[in-house]
Amino acid sequence: MAGVARPHTLEEVNPTYHSGLFATQVGCISGMWETNKGVLALTCVLNACVQVACADVKWNDEGIIYSCDIYTIADWMIEHEERHCMGYADLFY
Repeated sequence: MAGVARPHTLEEVNPTYHSGLFATQVGCISGMWETNKGVLALTCVLNACVQVACADVKWNDEGIIYSCDIYTIADWMIEHEERHCMGYADLFY
């Protein structure tokens, strides 16, 4: 991810997990509205704005991740979102 200094371990980041349809929609859509409207728009086109999972990752000016919230309605997506918590981006953004 742009701005992240190095890969982190899950133990360093200690992600918080949220599950359920409502929590995932609120967490993902509000996070994307603030940081990545382009991805949100693409999701709305492809999935009628229904988010399956996301990770809300925050890092400081030195590029150290200090917070990560994972939202999901599908357990099979958790590992993918944990990679974001570690500092890895998707291929397309």
